Amino acid sequence: MTFGVTSGSARSTVAIYTDAGTSGALAIDTRPVSLEAIGALKRGDVLLVAKQDRISRGVIATAMIERLVTKRGARIISAACEGSENNDPFSLLMRRLMEGELLILDDIIRNAPKK
Repeated sequence: MTFGVTSGSARSTVAIYTDAGTSGALAIDTRPVSLEAIGALKRGDVLLVAKQDRISRGVIATAMIERLVTKRGARIISAACEGSENNDPFSLLMRRLMEGELLILDDIIRNAPKK
């Protein structure tokens, strides 16, 4: 997983953090690069992710990460434009629907017959 941290009105990239080989299914406290990226955020910054599902694969973990980012005065934006551009009710609904879809897909994959 790769995070970009942007700052300022021109949105220049400040830092890039790569969680190579780390599963989004892991708890946030076992993902030091993710914690480092979140810790680097300041008010007005953006945590840019390739896709919303790269944040985490769990609804609770995603909500915790979103809360940590919000508490720092920053926000998360997906480069794939998956409802992360705003925090209006419709955008929030879109994000939650996608999280639910990911849970179902993970369950299907996990329970698929092994070849």
